[in-house]
Amino acid sequence: PMGDASPLTGSFESLGLGSFGQSGTLAAAALVTGALKELPVDTCGYCGLMLPPLEDAGLARGAADGAYRIHDLLAYSAVCGLGLDTVPVPGDVPKAKLAALLLDVAALAFRLNKPLTAR
Repeated sequence: PMGDASPLTGSFESLGLGSFGQSGTLAAAALVTGALKELPVDTCGYCGLMLPPLEDAGLARGAADGAYRIHDLLAYSAVCGLGLDTVPVPGDVPKAKLAALLLDVAALAFRLNKPLTAR
């Protein structure tokens, strides 16, 4: 986690839909994304909701506690648009399992006709 920024999870949970990773998280991600798109500002490059577990203390804590899984983040990307950003993966994950995850990212990007990434 970087800096002293407030965790994204706290912002999600302030909506009263429960803890990040539970039911309601997808709806909250869609709500935040919609609000960002409605802002009357000029944008350049990527401008949207990012859920980076290695760059946010609340997301890192949730990952460590098992509050959500990597596939949950992929589902949230369907409504926010980045994909899997700075997601921790154990060093001993078989190549085939990692390749299958990347295929899931590609399938969702193709089906939704939007760019999604994985890093």
